[in-house]
Amino acid sequence: MSSEFTRRLFTYDDCLRMAEAGVLSPLEKIELIHGELFVVSPPGPRHGAAVDATSAAMIQILHGKAIVRTQGAVVLDKFAAPMPDIALLRPRDDFYVRKNPDAADILLIVEVASSSLELDTTVKLQLYAIMGIPEYWVADLLNDRLLVHTNPVEDKYRMIREFHRGATVAPHLLPECKISADLLLP
Repeated sequence: MSSEFTRRLFTYDDCLRMAEAGVLSPLEKIELIHGELFVVSPPGPRHGAAVDATSAAMIQILHGKAIVRTQGAVVLDKFAAPMPDIALLRPRDDFYVRKNPDAADILLIVEVASSSLELDTTVKLQLYAIMGIPEYWVADLLNDRLLVHTNPVEDKYRMIREFHRGATVAPHLLPECKISADLLLP
């Protein structure tokens, strides 16, 4: 028996067809990363509070300078369509009604992590760096810290800074959007 096997990678279009056919449940949060489907655990109350409070603060501060997308798809290429907890997008009058945002549209991605910490700090971090996402934040609820990744080069970010409660942080491309780390680490 041969030990070789073929892995079937899925595209974003494949996922849309599977969802339309009922193969993928609308009740599951499924992310497409490197052609593989990841089923993400449902968020707990602390996770939800962090996403809701941070999104609300960003919307209030930014006043249309960016679109704050909460837990919506971004299509980075045909094999990658993650659903980050928060994405700050370049403003568009149509709010991306004709297409999902792609890598060029993204100013910042924020993931709030507890059960997904390993995925968010390895696979997703690498994906976002490869795609040239300028800034990537991980609110690490397990260790009560905010990791801010900037300067993507190949599959890594050159700069990683760590923040804790009481600190204030702002996206590099939107310095007026000063956010308390307390919102991300409730």
